[in-house]
Amino acid sequence: MTRRGVWERLPSAIMEAALIVFAVLVALGVDEYWETLEERALAETAVERIAAEVASNRADLLNSRESNVRLAEDLERAISSLDAGDGPGIDGVNYEVSLLGTDAWQTAQVTRAVHFMDFDQVGRISQVYRVQQLYVERQAPIVDAVSTLGVGDIGMSFRAIRRGLAVTLALECNLVAEYDSLLTDLAFTGASGGSTASGCE
Repeated sequence: MTRRGVWERLPSAIMEAALIVFAVLVALGVDEYWETLEERALAETAVERIAAEVASNRADLLNSRESNVRLAEDLERAISSLDAGDGPGIDGVNYEVSLLGTDAWQTAQVTRAVHFMDFDQVGRISQVYRVQQLYVERQAPIVDAVSTLGVGDIGMSFRAIRRGLAVTLALECNLVAEYDSLLTDLAFTGASGGSTASGCE
């Protein structure tokens, strides 16, 4: 091809190259757009499931709290009765353990959905689950004390359970408040604004 022919074809070649580059850029942009939509959908689904889990945990906590408040009152009377030289006056100790879920939060971390969620929102959620974990751990000494009832001094056992209950009942007030605050932040309707924890007003 002569030099003249090359120069004549140059504009066409440049145009073809530009169109190819443009097409590649468009394709990349479309891929990035769909990827962003998928990431956003993943984050939204994770937030919805976390909010539902927190609402469920809140309900479970309040359900068990009513029984455990009565247990604390019964133990107080039983200890007073024992101190007076009488019998305990109660047949047994029925402590209700709250099995609070973490599946939604763990799934969000495993699927990396947390990387596409609002940073401040992730911090708030993490804080609530840390308080929840602290509460779950504080139930263990109570369960241990209940399981050893009848072994050794019953008065000491009652006092150990009462001490544990005092801690968990106080933590429950904090945890319910954390739940309500988070559910409001996540704009989860129908979960907060319900019954409050007895003795936390």
